[in-house]
Amino acid sequence: MNVDVFEVGEKDEIRISAFNKAIPEFAELKTREELLYVYHSGSYKSPYANYDLNQRANKVHQDYGVEPTEYLRKAVEKFIELQETPTMRFLKANMEGMEKLRRFLNTVDLNERDEKMKPIYKPYDITSAMEKSGKIIESIQQLEEKVKKELSVATAKVRGGYEVNKWED
Repeated sequence: MNVDVFEVGEKDEIRISAFNKAIPEFAELKTREELLYVYHSGSYKSPYANYDLNQRANKVHQDYGVEPTEYLRKAVEKFIELQETPTMRFLKANMEGMEKLRRFLNTVDLNERDEKMKPIYKPYDITSAMEKSGKIIESIQQLEEKVKKELSVATAKVRGGYEVNKWED
């Protein structure tokens, strides 16, 4: 299900409809900065979307000066939940796996030994992971394209300003 919770205009103009304000996690959002914090921390359309969730929240906190309270965290979680489709969740899991692989490649120690002094990692482990990296990236790019198509269909408008819902082509 894809839901547009916020209306975002130029120069960080942002609004939340009364309908969406009735959602308990959004009820306490009062200031423009809080709305921007939730939007930029959770939106897939945000310029901060390329950061992982923790980095994103920190960057938004730094840039907007909003202290991430518990109710803001809950609002971000709810916003993300309302936006996500099954394809998005699958993409997210794949991106988290790619991040773990990146950390592994950055931190692997070929000199590390077990209790019998045998190497824990062999050069083959690293070269194999590096070899598969291109395929992993291609797969993620294909999933990203599918997600972008889902998002564009979900926000598409037809003649007369009407929006296309997920059941229409």
